[in-house]
Amino acid sequence: MEKFFQVLDSVKKTFIRNGEYDLNESYEVLSSLLTHSADPIVLVTVEGFVRQVNPAFEKMYGWTLEELKGKQLPFHEHLIEMKELVERVRGGETIIGYPTIRHDKYGKSVHVSITLSPIRNSKGDIIAVSSIIRNVEDFAATEKELNESRSKYKSLFKYCPDPIFSLNTKGNILEVNKAALLLCEATREEVENTHFLSWIHEEDIDTFIQHFQKSFLGSSSSFELQLVVGDQVKHVLCSTIPIVVNHQVMGVYCVVQDRTESMKAASKLERSESRYRLIADQSRDLIVLLDRSGMITYATPSHYFLLGYKVEEVVGKPMNELIVTDDINVFQQKVYESILLGKTFKIRIQLKRSEDTPIWCEVQGTPVFDNSDQFQHVILTSRDITKQVEYEEELKQLAFYDELTGLPNRRVFLDRAQLNLSRTERLKGSFAIFYIDGDHFKDINDQYGHDMGDEFLKLLSDRFKNCIREDDTVSRFGGDEFVVLLSNIQHRNEAMEAAKRLSESVADPFIIREHKIVATISIGISTFPENGKTVEELLKRADEALYDAKKKGKNQLVMADESQM
Repeated sequence: MEKFFQVLDSVKKTFIRNGEYDLNESYEVLSSLLTHSADPIVLVTVEGFVRQVNPAFEKMYGWTLEELKGKQLPFHEHLIEMKELVERVRGGETIIGYPTIRHDKYGKSVHVSITLSPIRNSKGDIIAVSSIIRNVEDFAATEKELNESRSKYKSLFKYCPDPIFSLNTKGNILEVNKAALLLCEATREEVENTHFLSWIHEEDIDTFIQHFQKSFLGSSSSFELQLVVGDQVKHVLCSTIPIVVNHQVMGVYCVVQDRTESMKAASKLERSESRYRLIADQSRDLIVLLDRSGMITYATPSHYFLLGYKVEEVVGKPMNELIVTDDINVFQQKVYESILLGKTFKIRIQLKRSEDTPIWCEVQGTPVFDNSDQFQHVILTSRDITKQVEYEEELKQLAFYDELTGLPNRRVFLDRAQLNLSRTERLKGSFAIFYIDGDHFKDINDQYGHDMGDEFLKLLSDRFKNCIREDDTVSRFGGDEFVVLLSNIQHRNEAMEAAKRLSESVADPFIIREHKIVATISIGISTFPENGKTVEELLKRADEALYDAKKKGKNQLVMADESQM
């Protein structure tokens, strides 16, 4: 505690030297608040750098003042959020009870409520920001369960692609989703609070009333309806589902599938195959007809624009010749099931191009039968979704990998470590975790700038990856902190040898933009089961060993049990 007061005195002198804080009484109040508060408190400068934290903060999150002072808070997933909050306080705003999630030093998430307020000097200028943190984990768990229940209902109702009408016991429309508004081609005000019968064609009113009444007996049913929308008549399949609350029917859901277009399309196909082909020929999507053996009997000209093949090069050939080898089996299985069950299918596969890399396509297949239920052909419609797939991959990369180095992030590491622990327990084996921290890496940023600092971290990550086995994992937790999972070892000496290789890999100077950079690292090592039975325990023991390595003079390797001595 004496060291904590020394830090407070140091901060006070700094503020006095800068002409920013010279009120002893306020200082004493601040000291008492920080020392005795049961809630974690952190003070940051208006630039967002840590000035001080209290013991409660160290207990909750695991970081000490020595680790954080002069640095940004280590909540790397929430940097943008924290900067925005500080900016709001700099503008004079006091933020009370801001709910969020933070991760402690060992990766455990904590639901917290944060109150931020400005600290002013005698002139009224804002010189720092105080943040008082409250653990609301129990409340958050209860609230989460309740919100999840509500969210499931709201999500189903709001995002269901089929139109949904919520009716009361009299048939009045209480609520509709977006799909229902699109079906009715009307605004919410024009639909809600009207009677559902006002939208039904007079020929089908009796049919609807019959099924609506069945709902109050607890029965669901599906039937065809004609809806009147302006001067149009839309053909739909309507399903009535009773809304039951406390064993009493309080209303009815009407879930509708618009079949207008599909019925029109089927009618047109029956009346005129030539007209269908004219439409298909103008489509930018790939449309083909397959016979039972998988041969292409018809193809649209769009094959040339997307794949580089003329129609005559495609017709008469097996569809398999256009599909990337790895996707052929799953495609054939889908086609077979589609014909057997008479159902449409969707699948993502890669199609070959004549002179370029394959493209990703979403393929929809629909089997067509004649009036005697005899199979005619399968209509395949393929849409280019390459950009969508690439975007999805980018999102996965951002979610699971460090943006700067491309290494797995904390989330991926913890998942892999937990899986490895379960497997190792079952096989009665052993594995190791390394906690790695750069020695004076901050000096590289200070001397050469952050751009070169980033390049250095990328090169360092490459060296680490070259030192580990394929089954091992090296992860960046943020800043200059790296964590390694050595997935399977026979003896603890293997862990020490692997750590030596990592340390030696850094020994050769890094050449960046004609500058020679010499660096060292310190490593703390823990092994399962000697140093812990859980991933959190092993991380904590490795971090403690790293702390001892730092105390020994940097560029050190320390095993967890050595750090206890």
